[in-house]
Formats: sequence, structure tokens, C-alpha cells
Amino acid sequence: MHTLVGRMFTNISYVCVCVGVRRCVGVCVQVLANLVMEELLPSLEKDMLPRLKAKKTERKRVWFATIEAAYILVQECLLEGLSVLKEECKTAACQQEVLIRSDMDLILHSRTYLEGKLRASVSEPAEKFCSEGVQPYLASILEELMGPISSGFQEARLLSDNQMDQLCQDFQEGGVTDKLKQALAKLSKPNLLSCYQRINSLHDQLHDLQERFGFSNISNLVHSTQIDLQQVHTHTNSCIQTVLV
Repeated sequence: MHTLVGRMFTNISYVCVCVGVRRCVGVCVQVLANLVMEELLPSLEKDMLPRLKAKKTERKRVWFATIEAAYILVQECLLEGLSVLKEECKTAACQQEVLIRSDMDLILHSRTYLEGKLRASVSEPAEKFCSEGVQPYLASILEELMGPISSGFQEARLLSDNQMDQLCQDFQEGGVTDKLKQALAKLSKPNLLSCYQRINSLHDQLHDLQERFGFSNISNLVHSTQIDLQQVHTHTNSCIQTVLV
């Protein structure tokens, strides 16, 4: 049994280090003990059950007591091994911390040196590329981007204005009624499909820019803009309900 537990402990020790030895010592001992028992039980059944010559009830009692004793022994072995592993890792961590602290000045100096070298080798080509290949086109890119977005938000604003005007016409007498509450509830679920479609036209309008500048997140831009539009409309409806109710 000790040999099997030792072999299992060797196999799982690396896993324990990866997930954090502190978390393994305690609850994880029970988990690992269950894994060991899964392999150990067939051997116990094969070696011990045939040797139990007592009556059926007594055999069950002895068998369950044997399993319990084996489980406790496995837990003790694992707990001892994991505790030793924890101390070894703690000692190794302290040693590494001392080494890191002693070399910190060298590490910081090397980092500063590498940053300077990278900045010197990259900054000039990057600035040249931005000034020649990006800056001249920013205004046109922004115009292409804002066209469909502004159109979608403009239509959403007109939709809100029309709904608000209709609401004021239908409930000129004032006062909070069930019909007003129903109208406000309907107002909170607008049909923004046409607004979304206007924003979705970014896919077609930015096709040339995508090929030229390597845009890769047009879909993300469209989705985030549509979400922003929905949030703006939701906030508008909340303000209307606050004023009227």
C-alpha cells in the first residue's frame, strides 16, 4: 500500500505545485485520497476478500473497516508528503526571492536598456509610417465611420421624438393611469431594427478601408455601437418615465 501511495504521490506532486501547494494541503488531500482509493480498491478486493472467512454480516463489517483504515492511512501518507512538499516549495520560493532581490538592480537596468534600444529602433519608422500612411487618411476614415453611426443614432432620436409626441397627444389630461403605464411599457420596447441596419451598413462602407488598412474588428465596432444605441434609448425611456410617473 505504501508503494502504491508513494507512486501516486510522485505522479501528482507536479500537479500540486502547479495549482498551488497551499490549496492542496487540506481539502485536496481528500480529493487525492479518493483518486488513490480508486486504484487501491481493486487490489484490496482481490487480495483480502477471499481471505475473509467469517459470516456475511461480519465479512461486510470487516471489509468496511478495512476500507476505512486504508482510506485513513492514504490520507495520512498524502498529508505528510504534501506538507513536506509545501515546505520545500516555501524554502525554494524564499531562495528565489533572495536571488531576485539581489539581481533587481540588474533586471531594472536591463529592462531600461532594452526599452531604449527598442524605442530607438522602432520609433522613427513608426512615426514615419504614421505621418505618411495613417495621418493623411484619418479625417476620411473618421467620416466613413461616423456616417452610418450618426445616421443610426439620428433615426433613433427621431423615433423617440415621435413616440414622445404621440404619448403627449394621447394623454393630454395628465395623471397616471393604467393606459399610461401600458403605453410607457410599450415605449420601453421599441423596434430599433432600421437603426441597427443603418449602423450595420458599416460592413459595406468600410470594405475598402478594411483591405487597405487591415481593419479586423468591424463586426465588434458594429455590435458595440448597436449596444450603445440600445442603452441610450433605454436611458431616454427611463427619463421619460421618471418625468411622467
